[in-house]
Amino acid sequence: MAQDQMAYLCSQYPAISHTFINREIEQIEAQGIKVHPFTMNPGQVLAGGTEFEKAQLEITYCLKKQNIFSVLQAQVSQFLRAPIGYLGGLFYAIKLQQGRPRDTLWAIFHFIEAAMLARQMRKRGLKHVHVHFGGSEASIALYACRAFGTTYSFTLHGPDVFYRIAAINLPEKIRNAKFVVCISNFARGQAIRLVGVRDLDKFPIVHCGVDPDRYTPEGKEPDKDVFQIVCTGRLTPTKGQALLVMACKQLKDEGRQFQCKLIGGGDEAADLQRMVNELDLGDRVILTGPLPQDGVLDALKRAHLFVLPSFAEGVPVVLMEAMSMEIPSVSTRVGGIAELIDSGQNSYLIHSGDPDGLADILRQAMDRPEELARIGKAARAFIKEEFDIRTNGTKLAKIFRDRATF
Repeated sequence: MAQDQMAYLCSQYPAISHTFINREIEQIEAQGIKVHPFTMNPGQVLAGGTEFEKAQLEITYCLKKQNIFSVLQAQVSQFLRAPIGYLGGLFYAIKLQQGRPRDTLWAIFHFIEAAMLARQMRKRGLKHVHVHFGGSEASIALYACRAFGTTYSFTLHGPDVFYRIAAINLPEKIRNAKFVVCISNFARGQAIRLVGVRDLDKFPIVHCGVDPDRYTPEGKEPDKDVFQIVCTGRLTPTKGQALLVMACKQLKDEGRQFQCKLIGGGDEAADLQRMVNELDLGDRVILTGPLPQDGVLDALKRAHLFVLPSFAEGVPVVLMEAMSMEIPSVSTRVGGIAELIDSGQNSYLIHSGDPDGLADILRQAMDRPEELARIGKAARAFIKEEFDIRTNGTKLAKIFRDRATF
């Protein structure tokens, strides 16, 4: 019997901030489904990246790296095979933009990429593509579906797509998808809000996950004298690292001994470094820049507490990684985070935008080591029960087999 095969499409793959997709694909292939990865933008693997990441980088088909001859060849080939479908799909993509000039231009670009995707899928004998996130990548899958008859599904993360519902035509993407995988009840609720509860079965919930055997408390060696805080995430205003810096200023002024590492890169890196310098926190707050998976893991092994003070989130995998290592975490009551953290039991929740509340939790954590130990053990137990990538990968593979077109 021929092996089941499908395409996976992402905006960028592999990507530094989306290592969970690597793990997901690895688990799906372990279930016997061959995944053909596609990406809109060139992938990136940091020095020290995993062998699987490096292998995926080599085999991923990048739409934007194709030369003009390949682009034109795909358009001519798809048009000759289905001229009515090609023209009808292009008209559909343009019509969806409701006369918005900039969006119309992008829709044309994405339709061209949809023809490229569809041609490659046809050449490889693929009928179904799964997409992560609901932005441009889902637009490409939608246009390929309408014009060329491929089927698609996508994983709905949030929260950014829920702020741009009309601009990205999210309800239309949901209606045309065979199914929509939701990473949380929060995401599922938002999807139902857009298309109605009648289609409840269309929205299976599959959590993102981590490997508890990789993210384990074994080998942890937190500093006995200096309290170690770690924050991992893109350096953007949405992640709220500036509030953590403000809270750190309060702790330093009180004479507390600690070190806080901000791991990641992004548009706000220079502003955050300037803020650290202005508050005279250079000896306490360190911006490490982006690190590979092993680099993040090493930092976590020395951490007492993980902090992610975001203003908007889905269900962050970085929190799962820390909690799996019995590192209590602090995050905010936004998006699906409350489905991960039971405040005071397996980690801590605070209100977003509250540096004083964050500072209070940090003080509590520093002053109550016994509580941290109890909470850390509860955190790992919950991750193993609900967010094990192997269990969730098996669940996702079954959904593909039951609902996707092979």
